[in-house]
Amino acid sequence: MIRKYRKPVHIAMNSLYYIPEQYEEIADIVKQCMKIGFDSFILADPALILYLRQKGISCKIHLSGEVGEMNREAIKVFQKMEIGRIIFHRKNTVASMRQMIEAVNAEKLEFEAFALNELCQFTGAFCNSLHCDEMGYLCRTTYWGDAEMEERMEQVRKRTLEIEEQQEQQYLCGKSGCALCALPQLEAAGITHLKLVGRGNYVEDMIRDIRNLKAALGVLEENQREEKETGRYIDQLNKKIFDGQPCGNNCIYNPGQFL
Repeated sequence: MIRKYRKPVHIAMNSLYYIPEQYEEIADIVKQCMKIGFDSFILADPALILYLRQKGISCKIHLSGEVGEMNREAIKVFQKMEIGRIIFHRKNTVASMRQMIEAVNAEKLEFEAFALNELCQFTGAFCNSLHCDEMGYLCRTTYWGDAEMEERMEQVRKRTLEIEEQQEQQYLCGKSGCALCALPQLEAAGITHLKLVGRGNYVEDMIRDIRNLKAALGVLEENQREEKETGRYIDQLNKKIFDGQPCGNNCIYNPGQFL
């Protein structure tokens, strides 16, 4: 895949912990993968990361968004393990990500944030939901409690029903979580990469998600080149991605938390 499509491939090992007997086996798997050209891994277990480094395995490591809380001191610890990229979990605000990036020596670090899909209430490490094709995900049930969030959730439900009732138009970009409006703020905060979640998604919808994210980045680049205001970016985004219709109103990052 790497040679044919010339795209980077990262192998995810997202378990939060492993039993001691598994570390040696995983290290062997990593070395075998590296021999055939896969040298980049997304890991969530700090002990596994430390084990690989102690064994002299120099693979590229991205710290998974499945890791629990993230702060500047945690980043400094993982920097000592030669982490190449920090993937921020969904519950970090744009402001907190900016503060963490500014607080560490980020010259050799990449930073990734969620951009589309799967706004999970459990945030990876705290997930108690079984994810399978046979049942609906618990993290997709209503869970917001305060009045403001209830109102937003009601808007999401109404908009989702409107779309689902139109058989010819089942797809809605960012229906389960969206940060396209926040792309200017994420870039300003120092985010270098974006995560588009595809787990459990239909292939056709995933293709449209990729195209929409690329289109949004194109709009952002055009606005920056012409030095236009953020409001103009949002207007163009609505026209290009949502055809002038309301979006799903399921923001990953609360607009009030951008600054």
